[in-house]
Amino acid sequence: LPTAAVVLSALWLSGPLRRTAGTAWAHHPVTLTTTAAAISLVGLVYFFILRHTWHPEGAQWAADVMLHYLLPVLVVAFCLWVVPARVLSWRDVPWLLLYPLVYLVYVFARGEMVGLYPYPFIDVLVLGYGAALLNSIGLFAAYALAAGVFVGLKSALARRA
Repeated sequence: LPTAAVVLSALWLSGPLRRTAGTAWAHHPVTLTTTAAAISLVGLVYFFILRHTWHPEGAQWAADVMLHYLLPVLVVAFCLWVVPARVLSWRDVPWLLLYPLVYLVYVFARGEMVGLYPYPFIDVLVLGYGAALLNSIGLFAAYALAAGVFVGLKSALARRA
């Protein structure tokens, strides 16, 4: 969610279809595709793994639905609409994988320093490093698959055009 919040805020501040010098990075196809892949994984992980860990009510339920169900769908649709079909290629995939690698290093380094991990499936204190790293590899593979689906979809759309 932080990635989507930062990228979408930058787009909103400049106007989603108008680039400015300070927000050109947010309009970059790799940035938008990274955001779409990351937020789609957030939605899937929440639905399949985390939604059973709490039972929100009232305003918390509304926020939960918006953040974990509605936002991923809208961001993916937006990114598919905004990123031109001809600009992404399979050579971009390593760049798309950079964000989750940096994020995982950050999460594990921060967890080591403060003793707190953001998700139960990578909580080293509960699972140990072996299981937490194995789960991280699985999440990284899922993210790589999501990124590949976006690149493949854009490649297929470019061939049809």
